[in-house]
Amino acid sequence: MARLLFLVLGVLLAIAFSVQADDMIRVYTFSVKSCNGSPQLVNIDIGRNECHDLTVGAHSLRAFKHEDDIKWLDDINNGTTKCDLVAFRSNGCLPDTIIGSLSLPEGIHQCFEYPFADPALSIQFLCRSTIVAA
Repeated sequence: MARLLFLVLGVLLAIAFSVQADDMIRVYTFSVKSCNGSPQLVNIDIGRNECHDLTVGAHSLRAFKHEDDIKWLDDINNGTTKCDLVAFRSNGCLPDTIIGSLSLPEGIHQCFEYPFADPALSIQFLCRSTIVAA
């Protein structure tokens, strides 16, 4: 009975992670403006509509697409979705602390800077449906 429970749990986790894996971008953070120098720490893989708190603040960001995880691009190309990389001056991606946003996929590979001296303390890969309900 316990083996069956673990098997079912494993299958459910695999399904959950495979669905999320189709909707990711990779983000590099920089401690200086203009994305100059080496990225901080390691790259961040962030899923669609996921908020990610930054361990150390970032003064600029650069987004890249995952070659295997680009379902979000299909949704944009189909005209059903609009996506942005959004930076916040607080942890938790609080809407009233937005310091800038970068339209995706147009902004892929571009340096994302914001006009504030404060570093970004959280980021979100935000995608919204463009379909209007009738």
